[in-house]
Amino acid sequence: MGGQRTNRGLSLLLTGLLVLAAALGGTSPGQAALRPPQAPPEYRLQVSFDIPRKKILGQATILAPPGRKLSINPGELSIKSLEHNGKRVLRGGYPPDREIVLYPRGPIKISYEVDIKKTDNNTVAPGDILLNGMWYPTVEGFCRFRLTAVLPAGYQAVSEAEQVSVSEKNGQVEFRFDFPYPLHDLDGINLAASNRFVVSHDSWNGIELLTYLFPEERHLAPRYLERAKRVLEKGQRLLGPFPYRRLALVETLQDGATQALPTFILMERQDFLLEEPDRTPLDHEIVHQWFGCAVSADYSRGNWCEGMAIYFADHLLLEEKGQGWQCRRRILSGFQSLMQRSREFPLRDFTERFDNPSRVLGYGKGAMVIHMLRRQLGDQRFSQAVRLFLKTNLFGVASWQDLQKSCETVSHRNLSWFFRQWVDAVGQPQIRIDKAVITKIGQEFRVNLTLGQGGLVKRLSLPVRFSGPQGSRSFQVDLCRKTELFSFRLDFKPEKVIIDENYDVFRKLTPDENPPTLERLLATPGLRVVPPPGEKERYREVISKFTSRGARLLENPTQAQLQSASLIILGRNNPGLTHSPDEKDSRECPVVLKVRPQLQSPRLLTATFLGAAEASPADLEKIFAFPFYSTYCLNSEKQIFRSLIETQPGIRVQLPYP
Repeated sequence: MGGQRTNRGLSLLLTGLLVLAAALGGTSPGQAALRPPQAPPEYRLQVSFDIPRKKILGQATILAPPGRKLSINPGELSIKSLEHNGKRVLRGGYPPDREIVLYPRGPIKISYEVDIKKTDNNTVAPGDILLNGMWYPTVEGFCRFRLTAVLPAGYQAVSEAEQVSVSEKNGQVEFRFDFPYPLHDLDGINLAASNRFVVSHDSWNGIELLTYLFPEERHLAPRYLERAKRVLEKGQRLLGPFPYRRLALVETLQDGATQALPTFILMERQDFLLEEPDRTPLDHEIVHQWFGCAVSADYSRGNWCEGMAIYFADHLLLEEKGQGWQCRRRILSGFQSLMQRSREFPLRDFTERFDNPSRVLGYGKGAMVIHMLRRQLGDQRFSQAVRLFLKTNLFGVASWQDLQKSCETVSHRNLSWFFRQWVDAVGQPQIRIDKAVITKIGQEFRVNLTLGQGGLVKRLSLPVRFSGPQGSRSFQVDLCRKTELFSFRLDFKPEKVIIDENYDVFRKLTPDENPPTLERLLATPGLRVVPPPGEKERYREVISKFTSRGARLLENPTQAQLQSASLIILGRNNPGLTHSPDEKDSRECPVVLKVRPQLQSPRLLTATFLGAAEASPADLEKIFAFPFYSTYCLNSEKQIFRSLIETQPGIRVQLPYP
C-alpha cells in the first residue's frame, strides 16, 4: 500500500506540539493556521541547479496581505540575503533553523542555497532530481505557489501544477508551474526531474493525463494511462469531480518514494516491474488525489486519509469482484496478529505509518471504520455524506469531526457514539455465541440466542444468519452489552447459525476463521527458526531474514520444544519435518514455503520452508513483500505463486434440535 504526501521533517514535530497544546487545553497558532485564510500569501519560487556540486540556487518572493504575521522557517538552508519592501534586511550568515518573523508591508525576497548532501528526502544527481524534503524556506500556514525551475536542456520536470509552460534558451530549459490552490507548509511543493524521462500524453473527460517513465518502462505507458482512466471514471462516479485538470504518473529510482502529490503521483521503479497496474499502488494513490491532496488531514486531530484510500481503492477493487469480505478478513487478521505485541492507540492519534502496528491501525482499522460507517448510513446516504465532506473541505484540511458532521447532516442522526467508540477508543471486541436454544412452535421454530463480547464493551451491529436444508434467513442485531439474549422466529428448521460471515464488524477472528499466513506466523510470540542439524551456516541468509523479523534460532530442538512454539522448519531433510516432502512440490516448486496450523495446537503455526538454502535474497524479498498468504511457490523460472488456505467464514455453531 502506498501513501499520501510524505510530510516534511517538521511535520511530526509540529504535530506533536499541536497535540501537546490540545492536551494542555490551549489553542496553538499552528491549529489556527490549519484553516486556509481568505487570501493566502502568494509564493513565487525560482530555482536553478548546480548538479555536479549537488546544490540548489533559489530566489523566493512572498507576497502577503499587509500587517499579517508571517513566520518563515529556513531550516538548514543557507540564506544569502533577505529584502522586505525593497530594503535589505540581512546579508548572509543567518543562523540555520532560526525562525524569521515579519509583518509584511511589501514583497519579501529571499536568496538562498541548498546543499542537498546535507538534507533529507532530497536527491540532486546527474539525470535524477527529486525534491520532497526541506528545499526552500517554508512559510507557516497556507500559500499559493508558482514555481519556476531552470534545468539543463534535455530534462523533463514535474511539480504540482494545473498549468505548465516550457521554454528553452542558451542550452537550458525553463519550466513554469502554476498551482492556484492553497497548500499547507506541512505538505508544500515538490519537484521531480530527469533527462531520461520519456513523456506520454493522453486525456480523459477534460483531464490531461501524462506518464514520465524511463526508457526501460516506456512500453508500459499505454497500459498505465488506460488504468488511470478507469480509476478516474470510478472515482468520479463515487466521489464527485476529479479535483484537478491534470494528473501525471512519474517513475522514480528512490526506494520508499511512492506517494500521491497534488496533480502527480510518484511511483517507485519496482512498482512498474510488476507490469500489471492493478497489482501496484496506482489505484490507491489516485484515490489520494481526493483524500489527502484536495482535502488534507488535520494531523493534530488524526489522519483519516489512509483509511479512506484503502477503502475506496484496495477494498473496492475486491468488492467489485465479490471479494470485499476477503479484504476485510485480511485487515482483521493483520490487526489481530500485529497488535498482540504492540500497544494499541486510538485511531484519532494516528498521523502516519511508522511500523507495521501503526499501518494496520491507521490503514486497516481506518478502512473498517469507514465500512461500518457505510453500513450505519446505507449506501446512498454514505455516498452523499462523502461527497458533502469533499465539497465542504475542498482545498483545505479536515478532521474526523468534519467527516462526522457531514454524515450527521445527511443522515439527520447523532453519530457521536460511533466516532467516540471507533475513533477515540481502542479495542477489538471478541464475539461469542454463549447459548442457543430451539423451540418448535406449531409449524415455526423459535431460536433464543445468547451472544457475548469480550474486552471493552462496544455497540455492535451484528449480521446473524440461520441456515438449514429448507432455507436461510438473515437478521441484524445490536449487541450493546457484555451478554444479551435475542429471539428469532423462523419458518424452517435451522441447522446452524453464522455471525458476521462477511466480516462487516471490526472484531477478533476465531481460530477457525483466521487463515494461517506468513504475517500471522511472523507476529507469533516465541517464534523459532529451525535449520537442519549442523547446517546453520548453509542457511545463514534465510535465518537472518527471519531473526531480523523477531524469530529466534533453535538448533537441535527436543520434541517438547517442537510442540510448544510456532516454528519455521528449514530444508527438505530436517528431522523437524512432520511429513515427507511432496514430490510434485519438489518438481514444480524448487523453493516452497507453507504455513499451516499445528495439529496438536491450532493456535500455533508451523512453516515448512523447503529449498530455503537455494532462495536468493531477492527471492526472499518477493516472499516477504506479500505476507498475506499461506503457500509460496518459487518455480525454476523465478516466478512466484501465492495461495491462501480458506477457512470457514464467520462464527459458526451447529444448533441443537428440540
